[in-house]
Amino acid sequence: MAAAVAVAFADSSIVVLALPELYVGFETTIPRISWVISAYNVAVVVGVGVVALLPFARRARPARTAVVGLTIFLAASIACAVAGNLAWLVAGRTAQGVGAALLLGASLPLMAVLSGVQERAVAVWIGAGLLGTAVGPALGGLLTEAFNWRAIFAAQAPVAAAALAAALHARTRGLPRLRGRRARIPLAAALGLVLLFAALVGALFLAVLLIITVWDYTPLAGASLVSALPLPSAPARWRAG
Repeated sequence: MAAAVAVAFADSSIVVLALPELYVGFETTIPRISWVISAYNVAVVVGVGVVALLPFARRARPARTAVVGLTIFLAASIACAVAGNLAWLVAGRTAQGVGAALLLGASLPLMAVLSGVQERAVAVWIGAGLLGTAVGPALGGLLTEAFNWRAIFAAQAPVAAAALAAALHARTRGLPRLRGRRARIPLAAALGLVLLFAALVGALFLAVLLIITVWDYTPLAGASLVSALPLPSAPARWRAG
């Protein structure tokens, strides 16, 4: 489940180093290709915002919400991996964002039940988000260099499937509804992190255009350069109040 959370955060920037390859392959424009990352981030921000604003959504069962989110994310990852045109890919990325929003909203209370210790679940959830942020661009560059851009999405499917199995197992244990202070979804934290990552993606997008298109670096070499932006987040720590 923590790996799926990391992937959900990493997806905000994991595609940036594949954008030049997508740009050439789909013979499109820079504004249109930017929607490959923008569609995901917009869907996540809107999705988490909806969960934050609707009372019934905040009281949803975490296991059920996670199952729905992971099912959408898994199907969307496969759809992105086999996308034949840019419109299909952007649609898949939008669906990925919706699934990720549901996952991020339900993952912490669900992980607290699975681990049995809320403090541990909080630490793992935060660590997964930081790890995803730090390694997202480099991982995307590595997969693009070793295979192609489709490998980025193909690699996410097994992670989502494993997390889905965990969520289904947790659901059979009859988890309680989200009530009370200990069960609340960390919506403010999730939304804040997503907004931060969305801003980071803008900087990464411009950096990638310079590094690969202008300076002619390979995706793997470019990964080592653009990772300098998110890596400082890795040693960051919070204390649970």
